[in-house]
Amino acid sequence: MKFSEDAVMVAFAISRLQDGRRPAEAYLDLVATGANRRPAAIAVCVAGGTEMDVAEQRLRAYDGSWSLRDEDVAELLESNGYFDLEVALTDAQNAAVSLIQQAMAQVALRPAYATELGRLLRTGRLTEAIDSLRTTGRERWPENPRFWGLLEQASVHPGVIQEP
Repeated sequence: MKFSEDAVMVAFAISRLQDGRRPAEAYLDLVATGANRRPAAIAVCVAGGTEMDVAEQRLRAYDGSWSLRDEDVAELLESNGYFDLEVALTDAQNAAVSLIQQAMAQVALRPAYATELGRLLRTGRLTEAIDSLRTTGRERWPENPRFWGLLEQASVHPGVIQEP
């Protein structure tokens, strides 16, 4: 039986992720074996549960990044959520996401923090996003009633309460 190179890379990446490595580390491990960087990135994304065609399409946004060092590519892909398994949200969850995004629009978010929150929302981790905004909000926007009102609406929304 002959395995495709893609299948071997995905199996390698799965083993690295199961060993507790972050996706960026699994990517670097795979590249260190001599794998080409683009297929290695796709393999790690697929190992995390993303469909191959989605991983390939999503990676096109990073095509200008291959001139960077391996470590920088790994960090860029991971920090921007390339390796994340995005989930299909229910209508109720999408309504809750809308409330969270409206709350976010009421305050000045650092770009890196906004990216992190976007990742939480795309991956269905709505409670985690709300908790993060509450923590940050207590320090940075304690007296913004519109922010707090929208965040409270989101926190009691059925899309959040029934979150898997």
